[in-house]
Amino acid sequence: MAVDNIAIIGAGQIGRRHMQALKLIDRPIRLHVVDTSDASLHLAKQLYDQSPPPRYKQEVKYVSDLSALPQDLSLVIIATTSRVRETVLHTLLQEKSAASLIMEKVVFQHADAFQNASDHMTAKNVQAWVNCPMRTYPFFKNLKSLIAQSPYLEDTITYTISGSRWNLASNAIHQLDLLAFLSDESEFKLDSGSLHSTIVDSKRDGFLEVTGSLTGTGRNGQHITMTSFAEGSAPLVIDVHTANVRCIVRPSEQKAWISEPVNNWTWRETNCVFPYQSQLTHFVAQSILDDRTCELPSFSLSWQLHLPLLQSLTNHFNNQRKEDVTKCPIS
Repeated sequence: MAVDNIAIIGAGQIGRRHMQALKLIDRPIRLHVVDTSDASLHLAKQLYDQSPPPRYKQEVKYVSDLSALPQDLSLVIIATTSRVRETVLHTLLQEKSAASLIMEKVVFQHADAFQNASDHMTAKNVQAWVNCPMRTYPFFKNLKSLIAQSPYLEDTITYTISGSRWNLASNAIHQLDLLAFLSDESEFKLDSGSLHSTIVDSKRDGFLEVTGSLTGTGRNGQHITMTSFAEGSAPLVIDVHTANVRCIVRPSEQKAWISEPVNNWTWRETNCVFPYQSQLTHFVAQSILDDRTCELPSFSLSWQLHLPLLQSLTNHFNNQRKEDVTKCPIS
């Protein structure tokens, strides 16, 4: 039986979490971890060696250059920052044969990169997904089912999320993707007019963040408001409601409350588990290796959701800094 070659490009925090999860995969693999930083590779190896042994045999190699990867790769996870992901992707596809890709968000920093990447992946017959996993959580799958049972023909979703300093710019794509999943809507227009004028430096060097509110509407009437308070320590709260379902999620407590007219709008408390990335990636990888599909959003769907986000934030940065920024500096 052939052993699959899996590569993780980028051994930063998220890359190491992917690596942890792949240690749980249900088959022997050859795992290749790539990073230009020796320190990052050392941390990755340390984490791998200290965690429980895999159930199936794994060969793990830590390399500093894409050229050191094997020619044929069953799955590649590109966990670099958005600033270099486009270059990494094109170099990978020029030099190697990759059957499937998972890309971290934010995928790219400008619109043209999506078309270029799509053309290159199509030419190489590569399937790709974006790591926005909230749509895969059992709680939100169940919530989608409840929303779909509405007797109202035009029952639209109002989605709000708020909390203090939760890195709105870099995490907004997760919220857009979840609303797209719940509503089967993929066309949104976003308005940055309620964002604060002060631009915030991200914890990641060279990237920017925002506070205030980013609002949007979907083609079919869905509405989203994402608010990051500039001060305080307010925990994140997600509110999803339609004419037939009301849901409040408090992620830090892993709890949610749902009310429906069938129960006279009485609140029902339930668990809402937000798994760590180290508890997810192996399931996605198994599905891709077995069936060449998975529950993550496809690259083409995420492309549609990224474009209005990049456009609105780029305009905001340009307006506030009085510069002509062509690449949206978020990660």
